[in-house]
Amino acid sequence: MKRIVVIALIVIGLCGICTVAAAMLSLNLVQFLVGSGQAVGDSANSFMVALRDGEIEQAYEMLAPSLRDEVGLGSFREQFVNSGLKDWRFTQFSIQNDLGYVAGSAEDAEASHFAAFQLIYQDNQWVISGYNLGALGQAGTVIDPGPD
Repeated sequence: MKRIVVIALIVIGLCGICTVAAAMLSLNLVQFLVGSGQAVGDSANSFMVALRDGEIEQAYEMLAPSLRDEVGLGSFREQFVNSGLKDWRFTQFSIQNDLGYVAGSAEDAEASHFAAFQLIYQDNQWVISGYNLGALGQAGTVIDPGPD
């Protein structure tokens, strides 16, 4: 009888350890996903700040090399040099593997525009591989990769 109690206590202890370990792994996964979502949003926000502040070359450097090959600096400058960008709000975030998506709206002096970004994780950072800012400008492909 004593042996059965000892075995039961060992089994209960192991189950408790497994439960705690699973909870810790789940928490780490949630923290990783939230952190990744924030990093994608921060990258899109930094791009918009640079555009608003007229730092066109800095915004251009935030593009993925493949997108810079597609859109030259001169063309990029023409799109955004007098954009009059005032404010923006991102309401949609999505990450799947190394692809991110951010969408919302952007306002200039004349109107509100749809704003969306495709981002790719390269060299330990999120870079913009496509943007669609409505009438302000667009380049590359912007597709929501789906839910996290």
